[in-house]
Amino acid sequence: MKEPIWRPTSERIANSNLTTYRKFLTDNYGLDFDDFTQLYQWSISDIPKFWESIWKYADVVHSRSYERINEGSQMLGNRWFSGAKLNYAENLLRRVDNTPAIISWNESGDKRRLTFRELRTQVAACAAALRANGIVAGDRVAAYMPNVPEAVIMMLATTSIGAIWSSCSPDFGLQGVLDRFQQIEPKILLTVDSYSYHGKVIDRSEILKQIVDGLPSVKCVVISERKFLTTGAANPKLIDWSEFVQPSATEPEFAQLDFDHPIYILYSSGTT
Repeated sequence: MKEPIWRPTSERIANSNLTTYRKFLTDNYGLDFDDFTQLYQWSISDIPKFWESIWKYADVVHSRSYERINEGSQMLGNRWFSGAKLNYAENLLRRVDNTPAIISWNESGDKRRLTFRELRTQVAACAAALRANGIVAGDRVAAYMPNVPEAVIMMLATTSIGAIWSSCSPDFGLQGVLDRFQQIEPKILLTVDSYSYHGKVIDRSEILKQIVDGLPSVKCVVISERKFLTTGAANPKLIDWSEFVQPSATEPEFAQLDFDHPIYILYSSGTT
């Protein structure tokens, strides 16, 4: 049998979330498990108690607690934490300090860093802009974006309102994007006009124009970075990120929603 290529140190194990959680179960529920296998078996045999413990251990931020953990024994049709009111983004943005929340590098080695405090402030500014553009709970906001901080900021701003987020990578073809976004009818599109791959900048400005033309539901196109589109050539719906956000908003407002309120619309893999 081959040796593992990596083993955690004793200190890392002692400070892990799993070790802390096992101690929490002992202190609060009188449960003491010898190993992970025993803990796992308990988690699938006493499902309500397990998820009750996770809710408490994670200290879920909420405005109203749940009435029932779950309402069925099957995955499909089951309802979890019915009666609870909370917001996904509020839980992710609970920290307000200078610890790094996002550290981002691009192919050129350019590095960006956002602290939790900065992220929360930028989410507030973006959410204020979404509200100013008429976005309410249940609306869809879509992104044609690479993995950059603006995508995370817009996603959290969207969920803070109770709107629903969806995204496609900018290397998707035109029909692949339209097949996904036409059926959800987004009102806001966050995008770039290019992306970098293997040292090359790939121009997507023409495809972007066709995407916008194919999405009549889109009222505003927010471009986080433009390299090829000029103001005159761009769709009149287009606005730069720096003009879109509302920096006067310093604190986000979190809509209180049912536990099963949708956050994302995801798609199965397929040809693009």
